[in-house]
Amino acid sequence: MHAVRLGMALTAASILFGCSDRAAQEAVAASMRDPDAAQFRDTWSSSRGFCGQVNGTNGLGAYGGFRPFWYNTRSKNLQVLDLSAFSTMPDEAVAAAQAFGARQRALCGPRTKTIF
Repeated sequence: MHAVRLGMALTAASILFGCSDRAAQEAVAASMRDPDAAQFRDTWSSSRGFCGQVNGTNGLGAYGGFRPFWYNTRSKNLQVLDLSAFSTMPDEAVAAAQAFGARQRALCGPRTKTIF
């Protein structure tokens, strides 16, 4: 299911001409079950990426909680941190979260401005 969401985001992103922060937000929202319900917080951008936290609804219509994401505005690659697969492996979850955070900082740099 995550591959389908990622594929939808990449498809939506690939039709964008130039990638503004708003266009990047729309590409991230397109990866959600209900794009119109996507909520963003703590977002920032650099010349190479758009980062922050996104919250979306699940199959029952309830919000599942904010999750960190990064979106590469050059390659149109989107990654949303999902630790649900690591629920029984806390050490692996910590390692995955640390690696994700390092990639997010490398792509977007330090948080310098909030756009939403």
